[in-house]
Amino acid sequence: MKTSNILLAGLAAVAFTTQASAADLVVRLTGSTAFRANTHTAIVTATPTGLGFTQTAFTGASASGAKYAIYEKGTSPSKTTIKTSWTGSVGGVQAVVEQRTDVKWLPDVGTGGVVAGSGNSETLAAVDGIPADIAFSDCYQSSTVFKTPALTDVVFGVVQFRMVTNYGVAGVNPITSISYQQARALFTSATGLPLSIFTGNAADTTRVYGIGRDPDSGTRVTCLAESGIGANSTVVHWSPSSAGGTVTGISGNNVIALEPWPASTLFGINYAVGNGGYASGGDLVKTMRLDTSSVSVNGGTAAPCYFIGYVGKSDADTVIAGAGTGAGAGKVIKFANEDSNALTSTQVADSIKNGANPQWSYQHCMQNGLTGDKLTFYTDLTTLLTATTSSNIKFSDMKVERLIDGGTVTAK
Repeated sequence: MKTSNILLAGLAAVAFTTQASAADLVVRLTGSTAFRANTHTAIVTATPTGLGFTQTAFTGASASGAKYAIYEKGTSPSKTTIKTSWTGSVGGVQAVVEQRTDVKWLPDVGTGGVVAGSGNSETLAAVDGIPADIAFSDCYQSSTVFKTPALTDVVFGVVQFRMVTNYGVAGVNPITSISYQQARALFTSATGLPLSIFTGNAADTTRVYGIGRDPDSGTRVTCLAESGIGANSTVVHWSPSSAGGTVTGISGNNVIALEPWPASTLFGINYAVGNGGYASGGDLVKTMRLDTSSVSVNGGTAAPCYFIGYVGKSDADTVIAGAGTGAGAGKVIKFANEDSNALTSTQVADSIKNGANPQWSYQHCMQNGLTGDKLTFYTDLTTLLTATTSSNIKFSDMKVERLIDGGTVTAK
Protein backbone atom coordinates (compact mmCIF):
# COMPACT_ATOMS: atom_id res chain seq x y z
CA MET A 1 0.00 0.00 0.00
CA LYS A 2 1.06 3.61 -0.43
CA THR A 3 1.90 5.56 2.70
CA SER A 4 4.10 8.49 3.55
CA ASN A 5 7.83 7.75 3.54
CA ILE A 6 9.15 6.66 6.92
CA LEU A 7 12.74 7.44 7.81
CA LEU A 8 13.93 4.16 9.25
CA ALA A 9 16.80 5.57 11.25
CA GLY A 10 18.49 3.39 13.83
CA LEU A 11 16.86 3.69 17.22
CA ALA A 12 20.14 4.66 18.82
CA ALA A 13 20.16 7.77 16.66
CA VAL A 14 16.60 8.76 17.57
CA ALA A 15 16.75 10.98 20.62
CA PHE A 16 14.30 13.73 19.69
CA THR A 17 17.15 16.25 19.66
CA THR A 18 14.92 18.61 17.76
CA GLN A 19 15.97 22.00 19.05
CA ALA A 20 17.51 23.66 16.01
CA SER A 21 17.26 26.99 17.75
CA ALA A 22 16.84 28.18 21.32
CA ALA A 23 13.06 28.10 21.58
CA ASP A 24 10.60 26.11 23.64
CA LEU A 25 8.94 23.24 21.77
CA VAL A 26 5.44 21.99 22.64
CA VAL A 27 3.92 19.11 20.65
CA ARG A 28 0.33 17.98 21.25
CA LEU A 29 -0.97 14.49 20.47
CA THR A 30 -4.63 13.37 20.37
CA GLY A 31 -6.92 10.72 18.91
CA SER A 32 -7.16 6.95 19.25
CA THR A 33 -6.16 5.06 22.40
CA ALA A 34 -5.28 1.83 20.53
CA PHE A 35 -1.50 2.43 20.60
CA ARG A 36 -1.54 4.78 23.59
CA ALA A 37 0.73 2.60 25.72
CA ASN A 38 3.23 2.20 22.87
CA THR A 39 3.20 5.93 22.19
CA HIS A 40 3.90 6.82 25.82
CA THR A 41 6.72 4.28 25.87
CA ALA A 42 8.18 5.73 22.66
CA ILE A 43 8.10 9.23 24.11
CA VAL A 44 9.86 8.23 27.33
CA THR A 45 12.23 5.44 26.31
CA ALA A 46 14.04 4.53 23.10
CA THR A 47 16.38 1.56 23.02
CA PRO A 48 19.20 1.70 23.93
CA THR A 49 18.99 5.04 25.75
CA GLY A 50 16.20 7.04 27.36
CA LEU A 51 15.05 10.30 25.86
CA GLY A 52 15.75 12.31 28.98
CA PHE A 53 12.32 13.54 30.00
CA THR A 54 12.82 14.74 33.56
CA GLN A 55 9.22 15.63 34.44
CA THR A 56 6.16 13.52 33.72
CA ALA A 57 2.59 13.75 34.96
CA PHE A 58 -0.54 11.86 34.07
CA THR A 59 -4.09 11.17 35.18
CA GLY A 60 -4.99 7.91 36.85
CA ALA A 61 -2.66 5.11 37.88
CA SER A 62 -0.44 4.77 34.80
CA ALA A 63 0.66 6.74 31.77
CA SER A 64 -0.18 3.78 29.52
CA GLY A 65 -3.84 4.12 30.41
CA ALA A 66 -4.07 7.86 31.05
CA LYS A 67 -6.43 10.08 29.09
CA TYR A 68 -4.18 13.08 29.77
CA ALA A 69 -0.41 13.17 30.19
CA ILE A 70 2.50 15.60 29.92
CA TYR A 71 6.24 15.05 29.46
CA GLU A 72 8.86 17.77 29.96
CA LYS A 73 12.62 18.07 29.65
CA GLY A 74 15.05 20.96 29.71
CA THR A 75 14.36 24.52 30.74
CA SER A 76 13.27 27.62 28.88
CA PRO A 77 14.23 28.85 26.39
CA SER A 78 15.06 25.30 25.20
CA LYS A 79 12.35 23.32 26.95
CA THR A 80 10.59 20.39 25.21
CA THR A 81 7.04 19.51 26.26
CA ILE A 82 4.86 16.71 24.91
CA LYS A 83 1.15 16.76 25.82
CA THR A 84 -1.37 14.00 25.13
CA SER A 85 -5.16 14.13 25.19
CA TRP A 86 -6.64 10.82 24.05
CA THR A 87 -10.19 11.28 22.79
CA GLY A 88 -11.10 8.97 19.91
CA SER A 89 -10.10 8.26 16.32
CA VAL A 90 -12.67 10.41 14.56
CA GLY A 91 -12.40 13.23 17.08
CA GLY A 92 -8.63 13.19 16.67
CA VAL A 93 -8.91 13.55 12.90
CA GLN A 94 -11.41 16.37 13.35
CA ALA A 95 -9.16 18.15 15.85
CA VAL A 96 -6.26 18.32 13.39
CA VAL A 97 -8.36 18.92 10.26
CA GLU A 98 -10.27 21.81 11.81
CA GLN A 99 -7.46 22.92 14.13
CA ARG A 100 -9.95 22.87 16.96
CA THR A 101 -9.04 24.97 19.97
CA ASP A 102 -11.42 23.23 22.41
CA VAL A 103 -9.29 20.14 23.14
CA LYS A 104 -8.32 19.79 26.82
CA TRP A 105 -4.67 19.42 27.92
CA LEU A 106 -2.95 19.14 31.29
CA PRO A 107 -1.18 22.35 32.37
CA ASP A 108 2.59 22.19 32.76
CA VAL A 109 3.94 20.18 35.68
CA GLY A 110 3.85 22.32 38.79
CA THR A 111 1.07 24.59 37.52
CA GLY A 112 -2.71 24.35 37.66
CA GLY A 113 -2.52 21.75 40.42
CA VAL A 114 -0.59 19.22 38.30
CA VAL A 115 2.05 17.30 40.24
CA ALA A 116 4.78 15.07 38.86
CA GLY A 117 3.90 11.38 38.55
CA SER A 118 0.57 9.60 38.76
CA GLY A 119 -2.76 10.28 40.40
CA ASN A 120 -3.64 13.62 38.82
CA SER A 121 -7.35 14.18 38.33
CA GLU A 122 -8.84 14.50 34.86
CA THR A 123 -10.58 17.65 36.10
CA LEU A 124 -7.19 19.40 35.97
CA ALA A 125 -7.22 19.19 32.16
CA ALA A 126 -8.39 22.44 30.60
CA VAL A 127 -8.91 24.15 27.27
CA ASP A 128 -6.05 26.55 26.59
CA GLY A 129 -7.00 27.48 23.03
CA ILE A 130 -4.09 25.69 21.33
CA PRO A 131 -4.92 22.95 18.77
CA ALA A 132 -3.44 19.47 18.42
CA ASP A 133 -0.45 18.86 16.13
CA ILE A 134 -0.76 15.09 15.63
CA ALA A 135 -3.73 12.70 15.56
CA PHE A 136 -3.78 8.93 15.96
CA SER A 137 -6.63 7.04 14.31
CA ASP A 138 -7.79 3.43 13.88
CA CYS A 139 -9.32 4.39 10.54
CA TYR A 140 -8.44 6.18 7.32
CA GLN A 141 -9.29 9.86 7.15
CA SER A 142 -11.48 9.00 4.15
CA SER A 143 -13.69 6.89 6.46
CA THR A 144 -14.57 9.93 8.58
CA VAL A 145 -16.76 12.90 7.69
CA PHE A 146 -13.68 15.16 8.04
CA LYS A 147 -12.08 14.54 4.66
CA THR A 148 -10.45 17.88 3.84
CA PRO A 149 -7.80 19.07 3.95
CA ALA A 150 -6.06 15.74 3.32
CA LEU A 151 -3.68 14.99 6.21
CA THR A 152 -0.20 13.52 5.93
CA ASP A 153 -0.60 9.94 7.11
CA VAL A 154 1.94 7.39 8.33
CA VAL A 155 0.62 3.85 8.90
CA PHE A 156 2.68 2.14 11.59
CA GLY A 157 0.61 -0.69 13.07
CA VAL A 158 -2.45 -2.90 12.89
CA VAL A 159 -5.34 -2.96 15.37
CA GLN A 160 -7.29 -6.16 16.04
CA PHE A 161 -11.04 -6.35 16.67
CA ARG A 162 -13.47 -9.01 17.94
CA MET A 163 -17.20 -9.63 17.96
CA VAL A 164 -18.45 -10.48 21.45
CA THR A 165 -21.65 -11.55 23.13
CA ASN A 166 -22.75 -11.11 26.73
CA TYR A 167 -22.92 -13.27 29.85
CA GLY A 168 -26.48 -14.15 28.84
CA VAL A 169 -29.45 -15.66 30.62
CA ALA A 170 -28.27 -17.03 33.97
CA GLY A 171 -24.86 -17.53 32.38
CA VAL A 172 -26.13 -19.38 29.31
CA ASN A 173 -25.66 -17.90 25.83
CA PRO A 174 -25.94 -20.16 22.74
CA ILE A 175 -24.59 -17.59 20.25
CA THR A 176 -21.28 -18.73 18.75
CA SER A 177 -20.95 -16.78 15.49
CA ILE A 178 -22.20 -13.89 13.40
CA SER A 179 -22.02 -13.49 9.63
CA TYR A 180 -21.77 -10.32 7.54
CA GLN A 181 -25.50 -10.47 6.75
CA GLN A 182 -26.47 -11.10 10.36
CA ALA A 183 -24.32 -8.14 11.45
CA ARG A 184 -25.96 -5.87 8.89
CA ALA A 185 -29.42 -6.94 10.05
CA LEU A 186 -28.62 -6.75 13.76
CA PHE A 187 -27.05 -3.28 13.86
CA THR A 188 -29.79 -1.69 11.75
CA SER A 189 -32.83 -3.32 13.39
CA ALA A 190 -35.22 -1.23 15.46
CA THR A 191 -36.65 -4.38 17.07
CA GLY A 192 -33.64 -6.66 17.47
CA LEU A 193 -33.44 -10.11 15.87
CA PRO A 194 -34.76 -13.49 17.01
CA LEU A 195 -32.14 -15.85 18.42
CA SER A 196 -33.16 -18.39 15.74
CA ILE A 197 -31.27 -16.34 13.13
CA PHE A 198 -28.06 -17.21 14.97
CA THR A 199 -28.85 -20.78 16.06
CA GLY A 200 -30.99 -22.10 13.19
CA ASN A 201 -33.58 -23.36 15.69
CA ALA A 202 -37.05 -21.98 14.96
CA ALA A 203 -38.02 -22.40 18.62
CA ASP A 204 -35.41 -19.80 19.68
CA THR A 205 -37.59 -16.68 19.84
CA THR A 206 -35.54 -14.76 22.45
CA ARG A 207 -34.46 -11.38 21.05
CA VAL A 208 -30.87 -10.35 20.33
CA TYR A 209 -29.84 -6.66 20.35
CA GLY A 210 -26.83 -4.81 18.96
CA ILE A 211 -24.60 -2.90 21.39
CA GLY A 212 -21.98 -0.51 20.01
CA ARG A 213 -19.77 2.56 20.18
CA ASP A 214 -20.41 6.24 19.48
CA PRO A 215 -19.44 7.92 16.16
CA ASP A 216 -16.06 9.01 17.59
CA SER A 217 -14.92 5.41 17.72
CA GLY A 218 -12.46 3.96 15.22
CA THR A 219 -13.69 0.54 16.35
CA ARG A 220 -17.19 1.49 15.21
CA VAL A 221 -15.95 2.86 11.88
CA THR A 222 -13.94 -0.28 11.18
CA CYS A 223 -16.59 -2.80 12.20
CA LEU A 224 -19.38 -1.04 10.33
CA ALA A 225 -17.18 -0.82 7.25
CA GLU A 226 -16.09 -4.47 7.52
CA SER A 227 -19.66 -5.75 7.90
CA GLY A 228 -20.81 -3.80 4.84
CA ILE A 229 -23.12 -1.44 6.74
CA GLY A 230 -20.87 1.51 5.90
CA ALA A 231 -18.40 3.45 8.02
CA ASN A 232 -20.67 6.46 8.55
CA SER A 233 -24.06 4.79 8.16
CA THR A 234 -26.95 5.19 10.60
CA VAL A 235 -27.32 2.24 12.99
CA VAL A 236 -29.46 1.16 15.91
CA HIS A 237 -27.46 0.60 19.10
CA TRP A 238 -29.24 -0.20 22.34
CA SER A 239 -28.69 1.40 25.75
CA PRO A 240 -29.10 -0.52 29.00
CA SER A 241 -27.67 2.08 31.37
CA SER A 242 -28.42 5.52 32.70
CA ALA A 243 -25.07 6.64 31.30
CA GLY A 244 -26.62 6.25 27.86
CA GLY A 245 -29.68 8.38 28.53
CA THR A 246 -33.04 8.17 30.22
CA VAL A 247 -33.14 4.48 31.13
CA THR A 248 -31.81 3.42 34.53
CA GLY A 249 -31.43 -0.07 33.21
CA ILE A 250 -28.87 -1.81 35.42
CA SER A 251 -29.51 -3.21 38.87
CA GLY A 252 -26.54 -4.92 40.46
CA ASN A 253 -25.25 -7.43 37.90
CA ASN A 254 -28.50 -7.49 35.95
CA VAL A 255 -29.78 -5.51 32.99
CA ILE A 256 -33.43 -4.72 33.75
CA ALA A 257 -34.33 -2.16 31.07
CA LEU A 258 -33.32 -1.40 27.50
CA GLU A 259 -34.04 1.25 24.89
CA PRO A 260 -32.45 2.50 21.63
CA TRP A 261 -29.54 4.81 22.38
CA PRO A 262 -30.93 8.33 22.98
CA ALA A 263 -30.33 11.11 20.45
CA SER A 264 -26.98 12.80 20.91
CA THR A 265 -24.67 15.51 19.57
CA LEU A 266 -21.00 14.91 18.75
CA PHE A 267 -18.53 17.01 16.69
CA GLY A 268 -21.37 19.53 16.38
CA ILE A 269 -23.38 16.91 14.48
CA ASN A 270 -26.78 15.67 15.67
CA TYR A 271 -27.20 11.89 15.80
CA ALA A 272 -30.67 10.36 15.79
CA VAL A 273 -32.11 7.97 18.35
CA GLY A 274 -30.22 4.67 18.17
CA ASN A 275 -27.23 6.08 16.32
CA GLY A 276 -25.14 6.86 19.42
CA GLY A 277 -23.21 4.46 21.59
CA TYR A 278 -20.62 3.98 24.31
CA ALA A 279 -17.77 6.49 24.45
CA SER A 280 -15.31 3.75 25.43
CA GLY A 281 -14.81 0.06 24.85
CA GLY A 282 -14.31 -0.35 28.60
CA ASP A 283 -17.87 0.79 29.31
CA LEU A 284 -19.27 -1.45 26.58
CA VAL A 285 -17.38 -4.41 28.09
CA LYS A 286 -19.11 -3.87 31.44
CA THR A 287 -22.46 -4.41 29.71
CA MET A 288 -21.22 -7.64 28.14
CA ARG A 289 -20.55 -9.06 31.63
CA LEU A 290 -24.13 -8.63 32.87
CA ASP A 291 -27.07 -11.03 33.19
CA THR A 292 -29.99 -10.47 30.80
CA SER A 293 -32.53 -12.95 32.18
CA SER A 294 -35.28 -10.38 32.69
CA VAL A 295 -35.16 -7.16 30.66
CA SER A 296 -37.93 -4.70 29.86
CA VAL A 297 -37.42 -3.39 26.31
CA ASN A 298 -38.97 0.02 25.61
CA GLY A 299 -41.09 -0.31 28.75
CA GLY A 300 -42.56 -3.67 27.78
CA THR A 301 -42.93 -6.89 29.74
CA ALA A 302 -39.61 -8.16 31.06
CA ALA A 303 -38.17 -11.14 29.19
CA PRO A 304 -34.76 -12.73 28.49
CA CYS A 305 -32.53 -11.31 25.74
CA TYR A 306 -28.93 -11.33 24.47
CA PHE A 307 -26.42 -8.70 23.30
CA ILE A 308 -23.80 -8.72 20.55
CA GLY A 309 -21.18 -5.99 20.22
CA TYR A 310 -17.76 -5.22 18.78
CA VAL A 311 -14.59 -4.28 20.66
CA GLY A 312 -10.82 -4.08 20.32
CA LYS A 313 -8.60 -6.99 21.32
CA SER A 314 -7.77 -5.79 24.84
CA ASP A 315 -11.44 -5.15 25.59
CA ALA A 316 -12.33 -8.60 24.21
CA ASP A 317 -9.81 -10.11 26.62
CA THR A 318 -11.67 -8.34 29.45
CA VAL A 319 -15.03 -9.65 28.21
CA ILE A 320 -13.88 -13.25 28.50
CA ALA A 321 -11.97 -12.83 31.79
CA GLY A 322 -13.46 -14.81 34.65
CA ALA A 323 -13.07 -12.19 37.36
CA GLY A 324 -14.17 -8.59 37.67
CA THR A 325 -17.29 -6.44 37.75
CA GLY A 326 -20.48 -8.12 36.58
CA ALA A 327 -22.30 -11.41 36.76
CA GLY A 328 -19.56 -13.23 34.85
CA ALA A 329 -17.71 -13.59 31.59
CA GLY A 330 -19.10 -13.01 28.15
CA LYS A 331 -17.41 -14.58 25.15
CA VAL A 332 -15.79 -13.86 21.81
CA ILE A 333 -17.77 -15.19 18.86
CA LYS A 334 -16.70 -16.15 15.36
CA PHE A 335 -17.17 -13.45 12.72
CA ALA A 336 -17.46 -14.10 9.00
CA ASN A 337 -14.60 -16.31 7.78
CA GLU A 338 -12.60 -16.18 11.01
CA ASP A 339 -10.74 -19.48 11.34
CA SER A 340 -12.15 -20.73 14.64
CA ASN A 341 -14.06 -19.58 17.68
CA ALA A 342 -11.40 -21.11 19.95
CA LEU A 343 -8.22 -19.61 18.51
CA THR A 344 -5.50 -18.42 20.86
CA SER A 345 -4.42 -14.78 20.68
CA THR A 346 -1.30 -15.80 18.77
CA GLN A 347 -3.32 -17.79 16.25
CA VAL A 348 -5.77 -14.93 15.76
CA ALA A 349 -2.89 -12.51 15.15
CA ASP A 350 -1.34 -14.92 12.65
CA SER A 351 -4.66 -15.32 10.84
CA ILE A 352 -4.86 -11.53 10.50
CA LYS A 353 -1.27 -11.22 9.29
CA ASN A 354 -1.83 -13.91 6.64
CA GLY A 355 -5.23 -12.66 5.43
CA ALA A 356 -7.57 -15.32 6.85
CA ASN A 357 -9.21 -12.96 9.34
CA PRO A 358 -10.68 -9.58 8.26
CA GLN A 359 -11.19 -8.08 11.73
CA TRP A 360 -8.46 -5.45 11.65
CA SER A 361 -7.59 -1.93 10.64
CA TYR A 362 -4.41 0.12 10.32
CA GLN A 363 -3.20 2.44 13.03
CA HIS A 364 -2.54 5.86 11.49
CA CYS A 365 -0.51 8.85 12.70
CA MET A 366 -1.62 12.05 10.96
CA GLN A 367 -0.54 15.67 10.77
CA ASN A 368 -1.21 18.71 8.61
CA GLY A 369 1.73 20.79 7.44
CA LEU A 370 4.09 20.46 10.38
CA THR A 371 7.51 22.02 9.85
CA GLY A 372 10.81 22.36 11.67
CA ASP A 373 11.20 20.73 15.07
CA LYS A 374 7.60 19.51 15.16
CA LEU A 375 8.02 17.71 11.85
CA THR A 376 11.26 16.15 13.11
CA PHE A 377 9.44 14.94 16.22
CA TYR A 378 6.63 13.47 14.09
CA THR A 379 9.13 11.61 11.90
CA ASP A 380 11.10 10.31 14.87
CA LEU A 381 7.97 9.21 16.70
CA THR A 382 6.49 7.31 13.76
CA THR A 383 9.87 5.66 13.17
CA LEU A 384 9.92 4.41 16.75
CA LEU A 385 6.30 3.24 16.63
CA THR A 386 6.86 1.39 13.36
CA ALA A 387 9.57 -0.65 15.05
CA THR A 388 7.61 -1.25 18.27
CA THR A 389 6.06 -4.55 19.27
CA SER A 390 2.73 -4.43 21.06
CA SER A 391 -0.46 -6.30 21.91
CA ASN A 392 -1.54 -5.33 18.43
CA ILE A 393 0.47 -6.06 15.25
CA LYS A 394 3.45 -4.34 13.62
CA PHE A 395 2.78 -3.00 10.14
CA SER A 396 5.90 -4.73 8.82
CA ASP A 397 4.58 -8.16 9.97
CA MET A 398 1.55 -8.00 7.69
CA LYS A 399 1.58 -10.25 4.62
CA VAL A 400 -1.60 -8.63 3.33
CA GLU A 401 -2.98 -5.13 2.87
CA ARG A 402 -6.16 -3.15 2.26
CA LEU A 403 -6.53 0.33 0.80
CA ILE A 404 -9.70 1.41 2.61
CA ASP A 405 -11.39 0.42 5.84
CA GLY A 406 -13.45 -2.70 5.22
CA GLY A 407 -11.88 -3.07 1.77
CA THR A 408 -10.72 -6.23 0.08
CA VAL A 409 -7.76 -7.88 1.78
CA THR A 410 -5.09 -8.76 -0.79
CA ALA A 411 -1.54 -10.07 -0.69
CA LYS A 412 1.20 -7.44 -0.55
